[in-house]
Amino acid sequence: MRRLAIIDLNQRRLDLCLSRATQASWETSFSHHHSGGNDCNLHYVVTGRIDLVRDGEQTVAEAGDLIISFPGDVIDYHFTGPLTLIHCHFSFANTPLLILGEELTEWGAGVDAAGHGFASHVILPDHMALHEEPESVKLLEELPRLFSPCMPSEAILATATLLRMLSLVSRATFQQLAQRAAPGAGTGRHAHVHAALRHISEHLDEPLAVHEIASALGIDTDYLGRLFKQALGVSLGTWIMRARMAKARQLLAESTCSIKEVANAVGYVDALYFARVFRREMGTPPTLWRTRQRNAMYAPGPRRHQ
Repeated sequence: MRRLAIIDLNQRRLDLCLSRATQASWETSFSHHHSGGNDCNLHYVVTGRIDLVRDGEQTVAEAGDLIISFPGDVIDYHFTGPLTLIHCHFSFANTPLLILGEELTEWGAGVDAAGHGFASHVILPDHMALHEEPESVKLLEELPRLFSPCMPSEAILATATLLRMLSLVSRATFQQLAQRAAPGAGTGRHAHVHAALRHISEHLDEPLAVHEIASALGIDTDYLGRLFKQALGVSLGTWIMRARMAKARQLLAESTCSIKEVANAVGYVDALYFARVFRREMGTPPTLWRTRQRNAMYAPGPRRHQ
């Protein structure tokens, strides 16, 4: 695992599109070149071996390994037979997708991010061994059987199965990140990113400004901004706003606080301004968003016939 793809669901509409799911076997070896594209490709090696070169880096995937290529990847595959492979082609249409490299995150930044606002994100690795993830393997093995583009109901079931599998892989990836983020992972330049994330989390009810965070950490504002953008792919100001919106959604769904009280709890003095930001980010005003959430929560289930 050298890179991560972070898909920002952010409680918006999830446009996961599964366009192919197959299982195939070959007795002979062959090569394949994959170039660019806007979608993701998943290869799970059931038996055999794949030698691949991605971004000049050579690696090997053996039985039990999962390989995911991200949009824009250029990869040369050499499949060594006999080989059995499960292949899925999927995309997250209209959903922000961020690619992070190991050299930028130092893993520790990824762990902190997951704890400070990535709760609504799916985190996918470019390479993972699934030997200790039997449920993920079982779901992968079901996909080719379920996928039928000519049968809408089965296509929906296959897409749901893929989402479940990706969610399990995301959880396992986060656990691996946590294990790799040893006490020394926060040293160096990314120690500032860790500290900034903690400061935001602890002072979310205050009208935070980027220069105030930098001042509290004792470093230059522009320098902190560059480090943050390098590590997490977004500006510090954008991260603060997203963290506020995540906390606001939690309060709206789980508390009886008024909109003004929610606004104040996430650092907005002006409730009208808070409502405008919330509507811009979530596509609906906070009052309506709360109503829809509660209607969904308390919607009656199907009646049982006596």
